[in-house]
Amino acid sequence: MSGPLNEKFCLKNGRNNFSINFRTNEEDRAAYFGNKKLNEKLIRDIRKRYLMGSQPKKYIWGQYGAGKTHTLYNIKYQLEESSEAKNISDYTVKCCFIDTEFKEKTSYDYLHAQMMEAITLEKITEIIQEYLNNHAGPNLENKLRNDFGDANIARAIRALGYVGEPITLWKWLCGRSISNSELNSYNLTKNMDTVAEMHRVLVGIMRLFKEKGINYLFLLDEMEGLQNVTNQDCRESFHDSFRRLADDENDVIGFILSTHATNEEGLPNFISRPDIITRLNRANIHSLDYLAQEEDVQKFIKDLFNLVIDEEKLKLKEKNGDVQSGLEYYPFTDEALEEFINLAMGAPTASLPRNFINAINEGAVQATQRDSNVIDTDDLEPAQSIFTEEFGF
Repeated sequence: MSGPLNEKFCLKNGRNNFSINFRTNEEDRAAYFGNKKLNEKLIRDIRKRYLMGSQPKKYIWGQYGAGKTHTLYNIKYQLEESSEAKNISDYTVKCCFIDTEFKEKTSYDYLHAQMMEAITLEKITEIIQEYLNNHAGPNLENKLRNDFGDANIARAIRALGYVGEPITLWKWLCGRSISNSELNSYNLTKNMDTVAEMHRVLVGIMRLFKEKGINYLFLLDEMEGLQNVTNQDCRESFHDSFRRLADDENDVIGFILSTHATNEEGLPNFISRPDIITRLNRANIHSLDYLAQEEDVQKFIKDLFNLVIDEEKLKLKEKNGDVQSGLEYYPFTDEALEEFINLAMGAPTASLPRNFINAINEGAVQATQRDSNVIDTDDLEPAQSIFTEEFGF
């Protein structure tokens, strides 16, 4: 059942307000609000990497509400779900969205497990079984050792594909500890306890997928949580891992990391040291800026309304005389549009996509309470507090 804002403001079916839900709605992922030039550059850069046979590796930073998560989901749409992506025959991209939660003593093994789980045990087991079948014979042991670079990893990969109890071996490959008896049963000498070992596991598995033309791209969102990690050994494990991921030698694991920061110096120090940045290249560090220009604000509003408003419903209201025809930015009156832009321009550090949507929703509620089919200047009073916050929410 649609809410009151749906009927009042001609919203498309299924929409209760002006918010967008890019996590579950493909139409919302396909739309992009904000710095479209940057978004288009990101997509061009990423596709270029794949055509070169390498992997995209990027950092994206910005203020809360600047659209970092939206950007990642739009990248997922462009690379995996769009008609253009489906028509590309040279390569296939599978985007794995990683939500993270870091604590004082969280180390890289946590992120490694998250990335493995995002691919799934089923897909990894399937491709390992195919690999083992293709290379069955007297040279299989040497092949495994050469491809995975470690005797224990080679044994675990073989056992997972052939005779192993999948959950136990999966735990081990995800960097979790198993008991001594379980280690002995698979002829493993120890649990994985180094970043290098976990990196070899992921590289080896990703290489199997890449040989079939499948590239996994890990979208690491809200990585500012790394600031919660205070244990020095844990911090160094992340430093070591991102140095390996950023290195040119890694040509099979792609990643885009997004994090809150007010400037580049605000990136977590242990993943932005010179040895990582030089490998990553500063051209692959991108900031999502405030929408500081009037035309940017207008474009955002226009694109949002085009996405959520049902034109047929609007035409019917215009025909019935419930709404003045010719409002270019319906449901805003011309005066409300001007007022909204002035509010946004008057508080540049709060001129952010999330604040725009919150302010429009508040204005719509105000208009509904006075039984108006349009949002006028008086309805934007709540927006004044939203746009006077220092950084928004």
